[in-house]
Amino acid sequence: MSLFGKRPILGAALLAATAGAIGFTIYLSLDPKNYYFRLGENRTGWVYDSRHVVLICGLMLVEAAFAGAALFAPRPRMLWFRCFLGLLAIVPWALTVTPFVIHMPAYVIFHHLWLWLLVVMLALVGLGSVTHHLLLRLRRSRLTCRLSGSA
Repeated sequence: MSLFGKRPILGAALLAATAGAIGFTIYLSLDPKNYYFRLGENRTGWVYDSRHVVLICGLMLVEAAFAGAALFAPRPRMLWFRCFLGLLAIVPWALTVTPFVIHMPAYVIFHHLWLWLLVVMLALVGLGSVTHHLLLRLRRSRLTCRLSGSA
């Protein structure tokens, strides 16, 4: 099976992972124990903030869309270059968002982990693609040298 045959399976896997991560984020947001309260009696006055949870879930969806575009877009043709462009968009965002973790709810920290997982995934796929590309080039140059040397 070629990479083109695996593309829908990989896309479905990314979509399922994103849906699972968003579902887990919502699950974490529903538990009052996952929030910081300076005093224990403040926990009784806790009110669920659905707008912030929707914001975090929307950000997770957009970040996964960036990663999916980098992995599955037809242009530019080279996968490593698409991964580099995706990292160029996601890494500054990750560096801006993730330094703030003190007293954050658990679902926000999970969002940070999800974001860095996407960064690592794009970096590994990009490095693998660069390595594959360089090995193919080296093999072609050796083959060309052999063919031209025997004539």
